[in-house]
Amino acid sequence: MLKEEEDWSEQHLQSSLTNVWRLLVNVSARPGQDGLCMEAIRFLVTVARSGHHSLFSDPSVMTQIIESIVIPNMKLRDEDEENFDMDFIEYVRRDAEGSDSDTRRRLACELMKALVEVFQKPVTETCTRYVSAMLQEYYANPAAQWKAKDCAVYLVTALTVRGTTQAMGATKTNELVNVTEFFTTHIARDLTGEGTGSPILTADALRFTTTFRMQLEKKVLLPLLPSVIKLLASDSNVVHSYAATLLERLLAMKENGQPRFNPDELSPLLQSMLENLFGALSMPDSEENEYVMKAIMRVVSFLGPRVEPVAVPFVQMIGKVLHAGCANPRNPAFSHFMFESLAGVVRHALSKNPGLADAFEGMIFPAIDQILQKEVQEYAPYAFQVMALLLELRPAPAPAVYLQLLPPLLTPAIWENSGNIPALVRLLSAYLMRAPEGVVAGGHLLPTLGVFQKLNATKAFDHGGFAILEALVEHLELAAYEQHLPTILSLVFTRLQSSRTKKYVRCFVVFLSKLIVKVGGQAVVDRINAVQPGLAASILTGVFAPGLGSVHGSEEEQAAVLAAAGLLCDTRDVGTWPQGAAVWGAVAKGAVELLAREEEAFSLKRPEDELEELLAGGYSSSFAQLANAARTAGPGTPDVGDLGGYLVRRLAEFSQGRPGQVGPALLSAVPQELHAAVQGWMAKAGASLA
Repeated sequence: MLKEEEDWSEQHLQSSLTNVWRLLVNVSARPGQDGLCMEAIRFLVTVARSGHHSLFSDPSVMTQIIESIVIPNMKLRDEDEENFDMDFIEYVRRDAEGSDSDTRRRLACELMKALVEVFQKPVTETCTRYVSAMLQEYYANPAAQWKAKDCAVYLVTALTVRGTTQAMGATKTNELVNVTEFFTTHIARDLTGEGTGSPILTADALRFTTTFRMQLEKKVLLPLLPSVIKLLASDSNVVHSYAATLLERLLAMKENGQPRFNPDELSPLLQSMLENLFGALSMPDSEENEYVMKAIMRVVSFLGPRVEPVAVPFVQMIGKVLHAGCANPRNPAFSHFMFESLAGVVRHALSKNPGLADAFEGMIFPAIDQILQKEVQEYAPYAFQVMALLLELRPAPAPAVYLQLLPPLLTPAIWENSGNIPALVRLLSAYLMRAPEGVVAGGHLLPTLGVFQKLNATKAFDHGGFAILEALVEHLELAAYEQHLPTILSLVFTRLQSSRTKKYVRCFVVFLSKLIVKVGGQAVVDRINAVQPGLAASILTGVFAPGLGSVHGSEEEQAAVLAAAGLLCDTRDVGTWPQGAAVWGAVAKGAVELLAREEEAFSLKRPEDELEELLAGGYSSSFAQLANAARTAGPGTPDVGDLGGYLVRRLAEFSQGRPGQVGPALLSAVPQELHAAVQGWMAKAGASLA
């Protein structure tokens, strides 16, 4: 049917359809016949979505499909009830996450959607009659006939949804179905406890609300939030998981680019919301419930700095969960959401009230100590990132406990596990940023440089080595590491010669730029030449200048342009003709090409973008970085505004004592097609080259 539709359908479609139809009507509900049943329904879906859908257009045929195939396979089965009570993760996986395309119920829904696509009005009218009949059956005897309502809710959902995304739920619906009316009449009562109290119907109501949250107005949803929060305390794992998912999705909703709900509206509910969310984690089999923890993470993101008044009890509750998880972490997604929540509270609360640092450290450090002592590898990379965040955001000076923890972090053994390396680099950078004197005075600088040497030798983590060097340059005075600089440069130059990669060149350019900005171009040239006489000219023309084009991101670009300007205008060995003319021209060309290039297709993500992707899409095992623990802004390089204007102003000043030299040298070094860009910067900056 899929591959040879035209030829095959003429000879075989009618007979095949009849045979499959008869098979489906007579197939039993036994699990052993699930595969047969699902393949048969899948065939009907294929036909309904093909050019032969008219075979289903007869009203009697359509009625028979709905009555004999769709509804029977949409009904709740005994094994579904068993999973609901005994294996909630499997029930949720099949029911709510969209990964259950191989279940009878889901295939029946797909068949319904396929029919609605081509016969919207007649299918809607037929299904409406069956829905009314099932609801009448339910209301006549709710306690005994609750399964009839369960089936009706699924039938309405399948009939109504025409398009859906995980981020927004139903995005396109059947306009012949009044979602709001059905919700207020039949669904809301199961959220507020006015229904039978059947936990499966409650779960259905939560699932329905989650699916149609974009179609339900705020005035309908807001009064129901207390009921949803109350359901977080349900002893049914499915119910409190669905309640957590609904809460998470509601807090994520936006209208006209703004959140639909705001923290002020939810402030009276905040305490009960947090208590019930954390309470759900103490229920049997929900100790590592990722749906609940993701909702907690969303609450932190939703509140932002407003989390500060409840930050201490929040961290206290997270700390208890963390302690319990140290014994046997089983769910990687749960672990990630937990540490993301913790980092979010730390970031938002300390940004508003740095005085909370001591309290946070008192609650978090015992857990981190336990992680390190028990070597809980699943948690270690996260713990290092949270430590780095605490260290960066707390008031100076850093307490002694941080420096006591530093020696174990510098032992070779802890760096042998590659999963630790990015987080440890992040933490070492934080030490150099916030406790540079302690690192030097405590004798920790040499072991830190040993880490750089180890990372520099690996292609996978050489960028981590440069991150340590950049932190060293930014936060320590030259005198603190000057004696080690020749060795550092020798190691870098050896690696450039033996195993140069694009990534390595980019990292080198950024490192050298920051070093030049910090100590001056001539000082750097002198130290490179001390490694080997005349080496500076070779490095600047062969690596630095052509590598300027690989620099990305505003911070890196600013450092690179400031360094290039320093080399061109302040460096004796470069800015003197004819000796330095070749180097000067190469650096000038690289700087102009960097500034004039078009924006590349990719952009660097902000931490909040990373977090939103995680909340929208879920955890990925390859993603261990905490978005909420991203590096806080350090002193960086001086902000000089428009970089093109800055460069030409510096060159204009430089040209004053060299009439007739700088302008021709610049234009001869820069490709013809970039002359207009240079002239544009000069016109905008009001600068001219003498």
